[in-house]
Order: sequence, then structure tokens, then C-alpha cells
Amino acid sequence: MRFNLKFTPEAEKGFLNLPKGIKETVRKAIYERLETNPLAYGKPLRYSWKGYRSLRVSKYRIIYKVEEEKIIVIIFKVDIRKDVYKN
Repeated sequence: MRFNLKFTPEAEKGFLNLPKGIKETVRKAIYERLETNPLAYGKPLRYSWKGYRSLRVSKYRIIYKVEEEKIIVIIFKVDIRKDVYKN
């Protein structure tokens, strides 16, 4: 089963602003991992991010939420680790 991917405007902007060398690696991680089995990859987050998951790609993080009943993965943020968890 393949999940549909949906990017928020913030995630899309973050992805487009990634350095050229890492952008392809992040794109590959999104489409190979999150589209196929988002619950097997990434880890559940806690505290103010409860209900979300984080996928590590080098020093970057992809913050996403899985809606299993709708077969959708909503990607909220793509950024370097030190900045991604700031609200």
C-alpha cells in the first residue's frame, strides 16, 4: 500500500531551501520511506510534538504525521535538526 504525500507550505519552502547536495537525499528518503511505510521509519515525537513523527536524514529532520485511515502522510517541516523543532 502506498501512502499519498502532502506537503504543507512550510515544508515545501523548507525543502526548496535545502542545499543542493542534500536535497536529492531528502527527496529520496521521502519517496522511498514515507510513501511506502511511514510507520516503520522515523520515530514518534513527544511533548508539544506528540502525534507527529521525525525521520532523520543526515543532520536534517522531516517532521510528518500519518493519517492511516486516509492513507496520507502530511509533511509539516523539513529543516536542519537545530531549527526544526522550534515552533
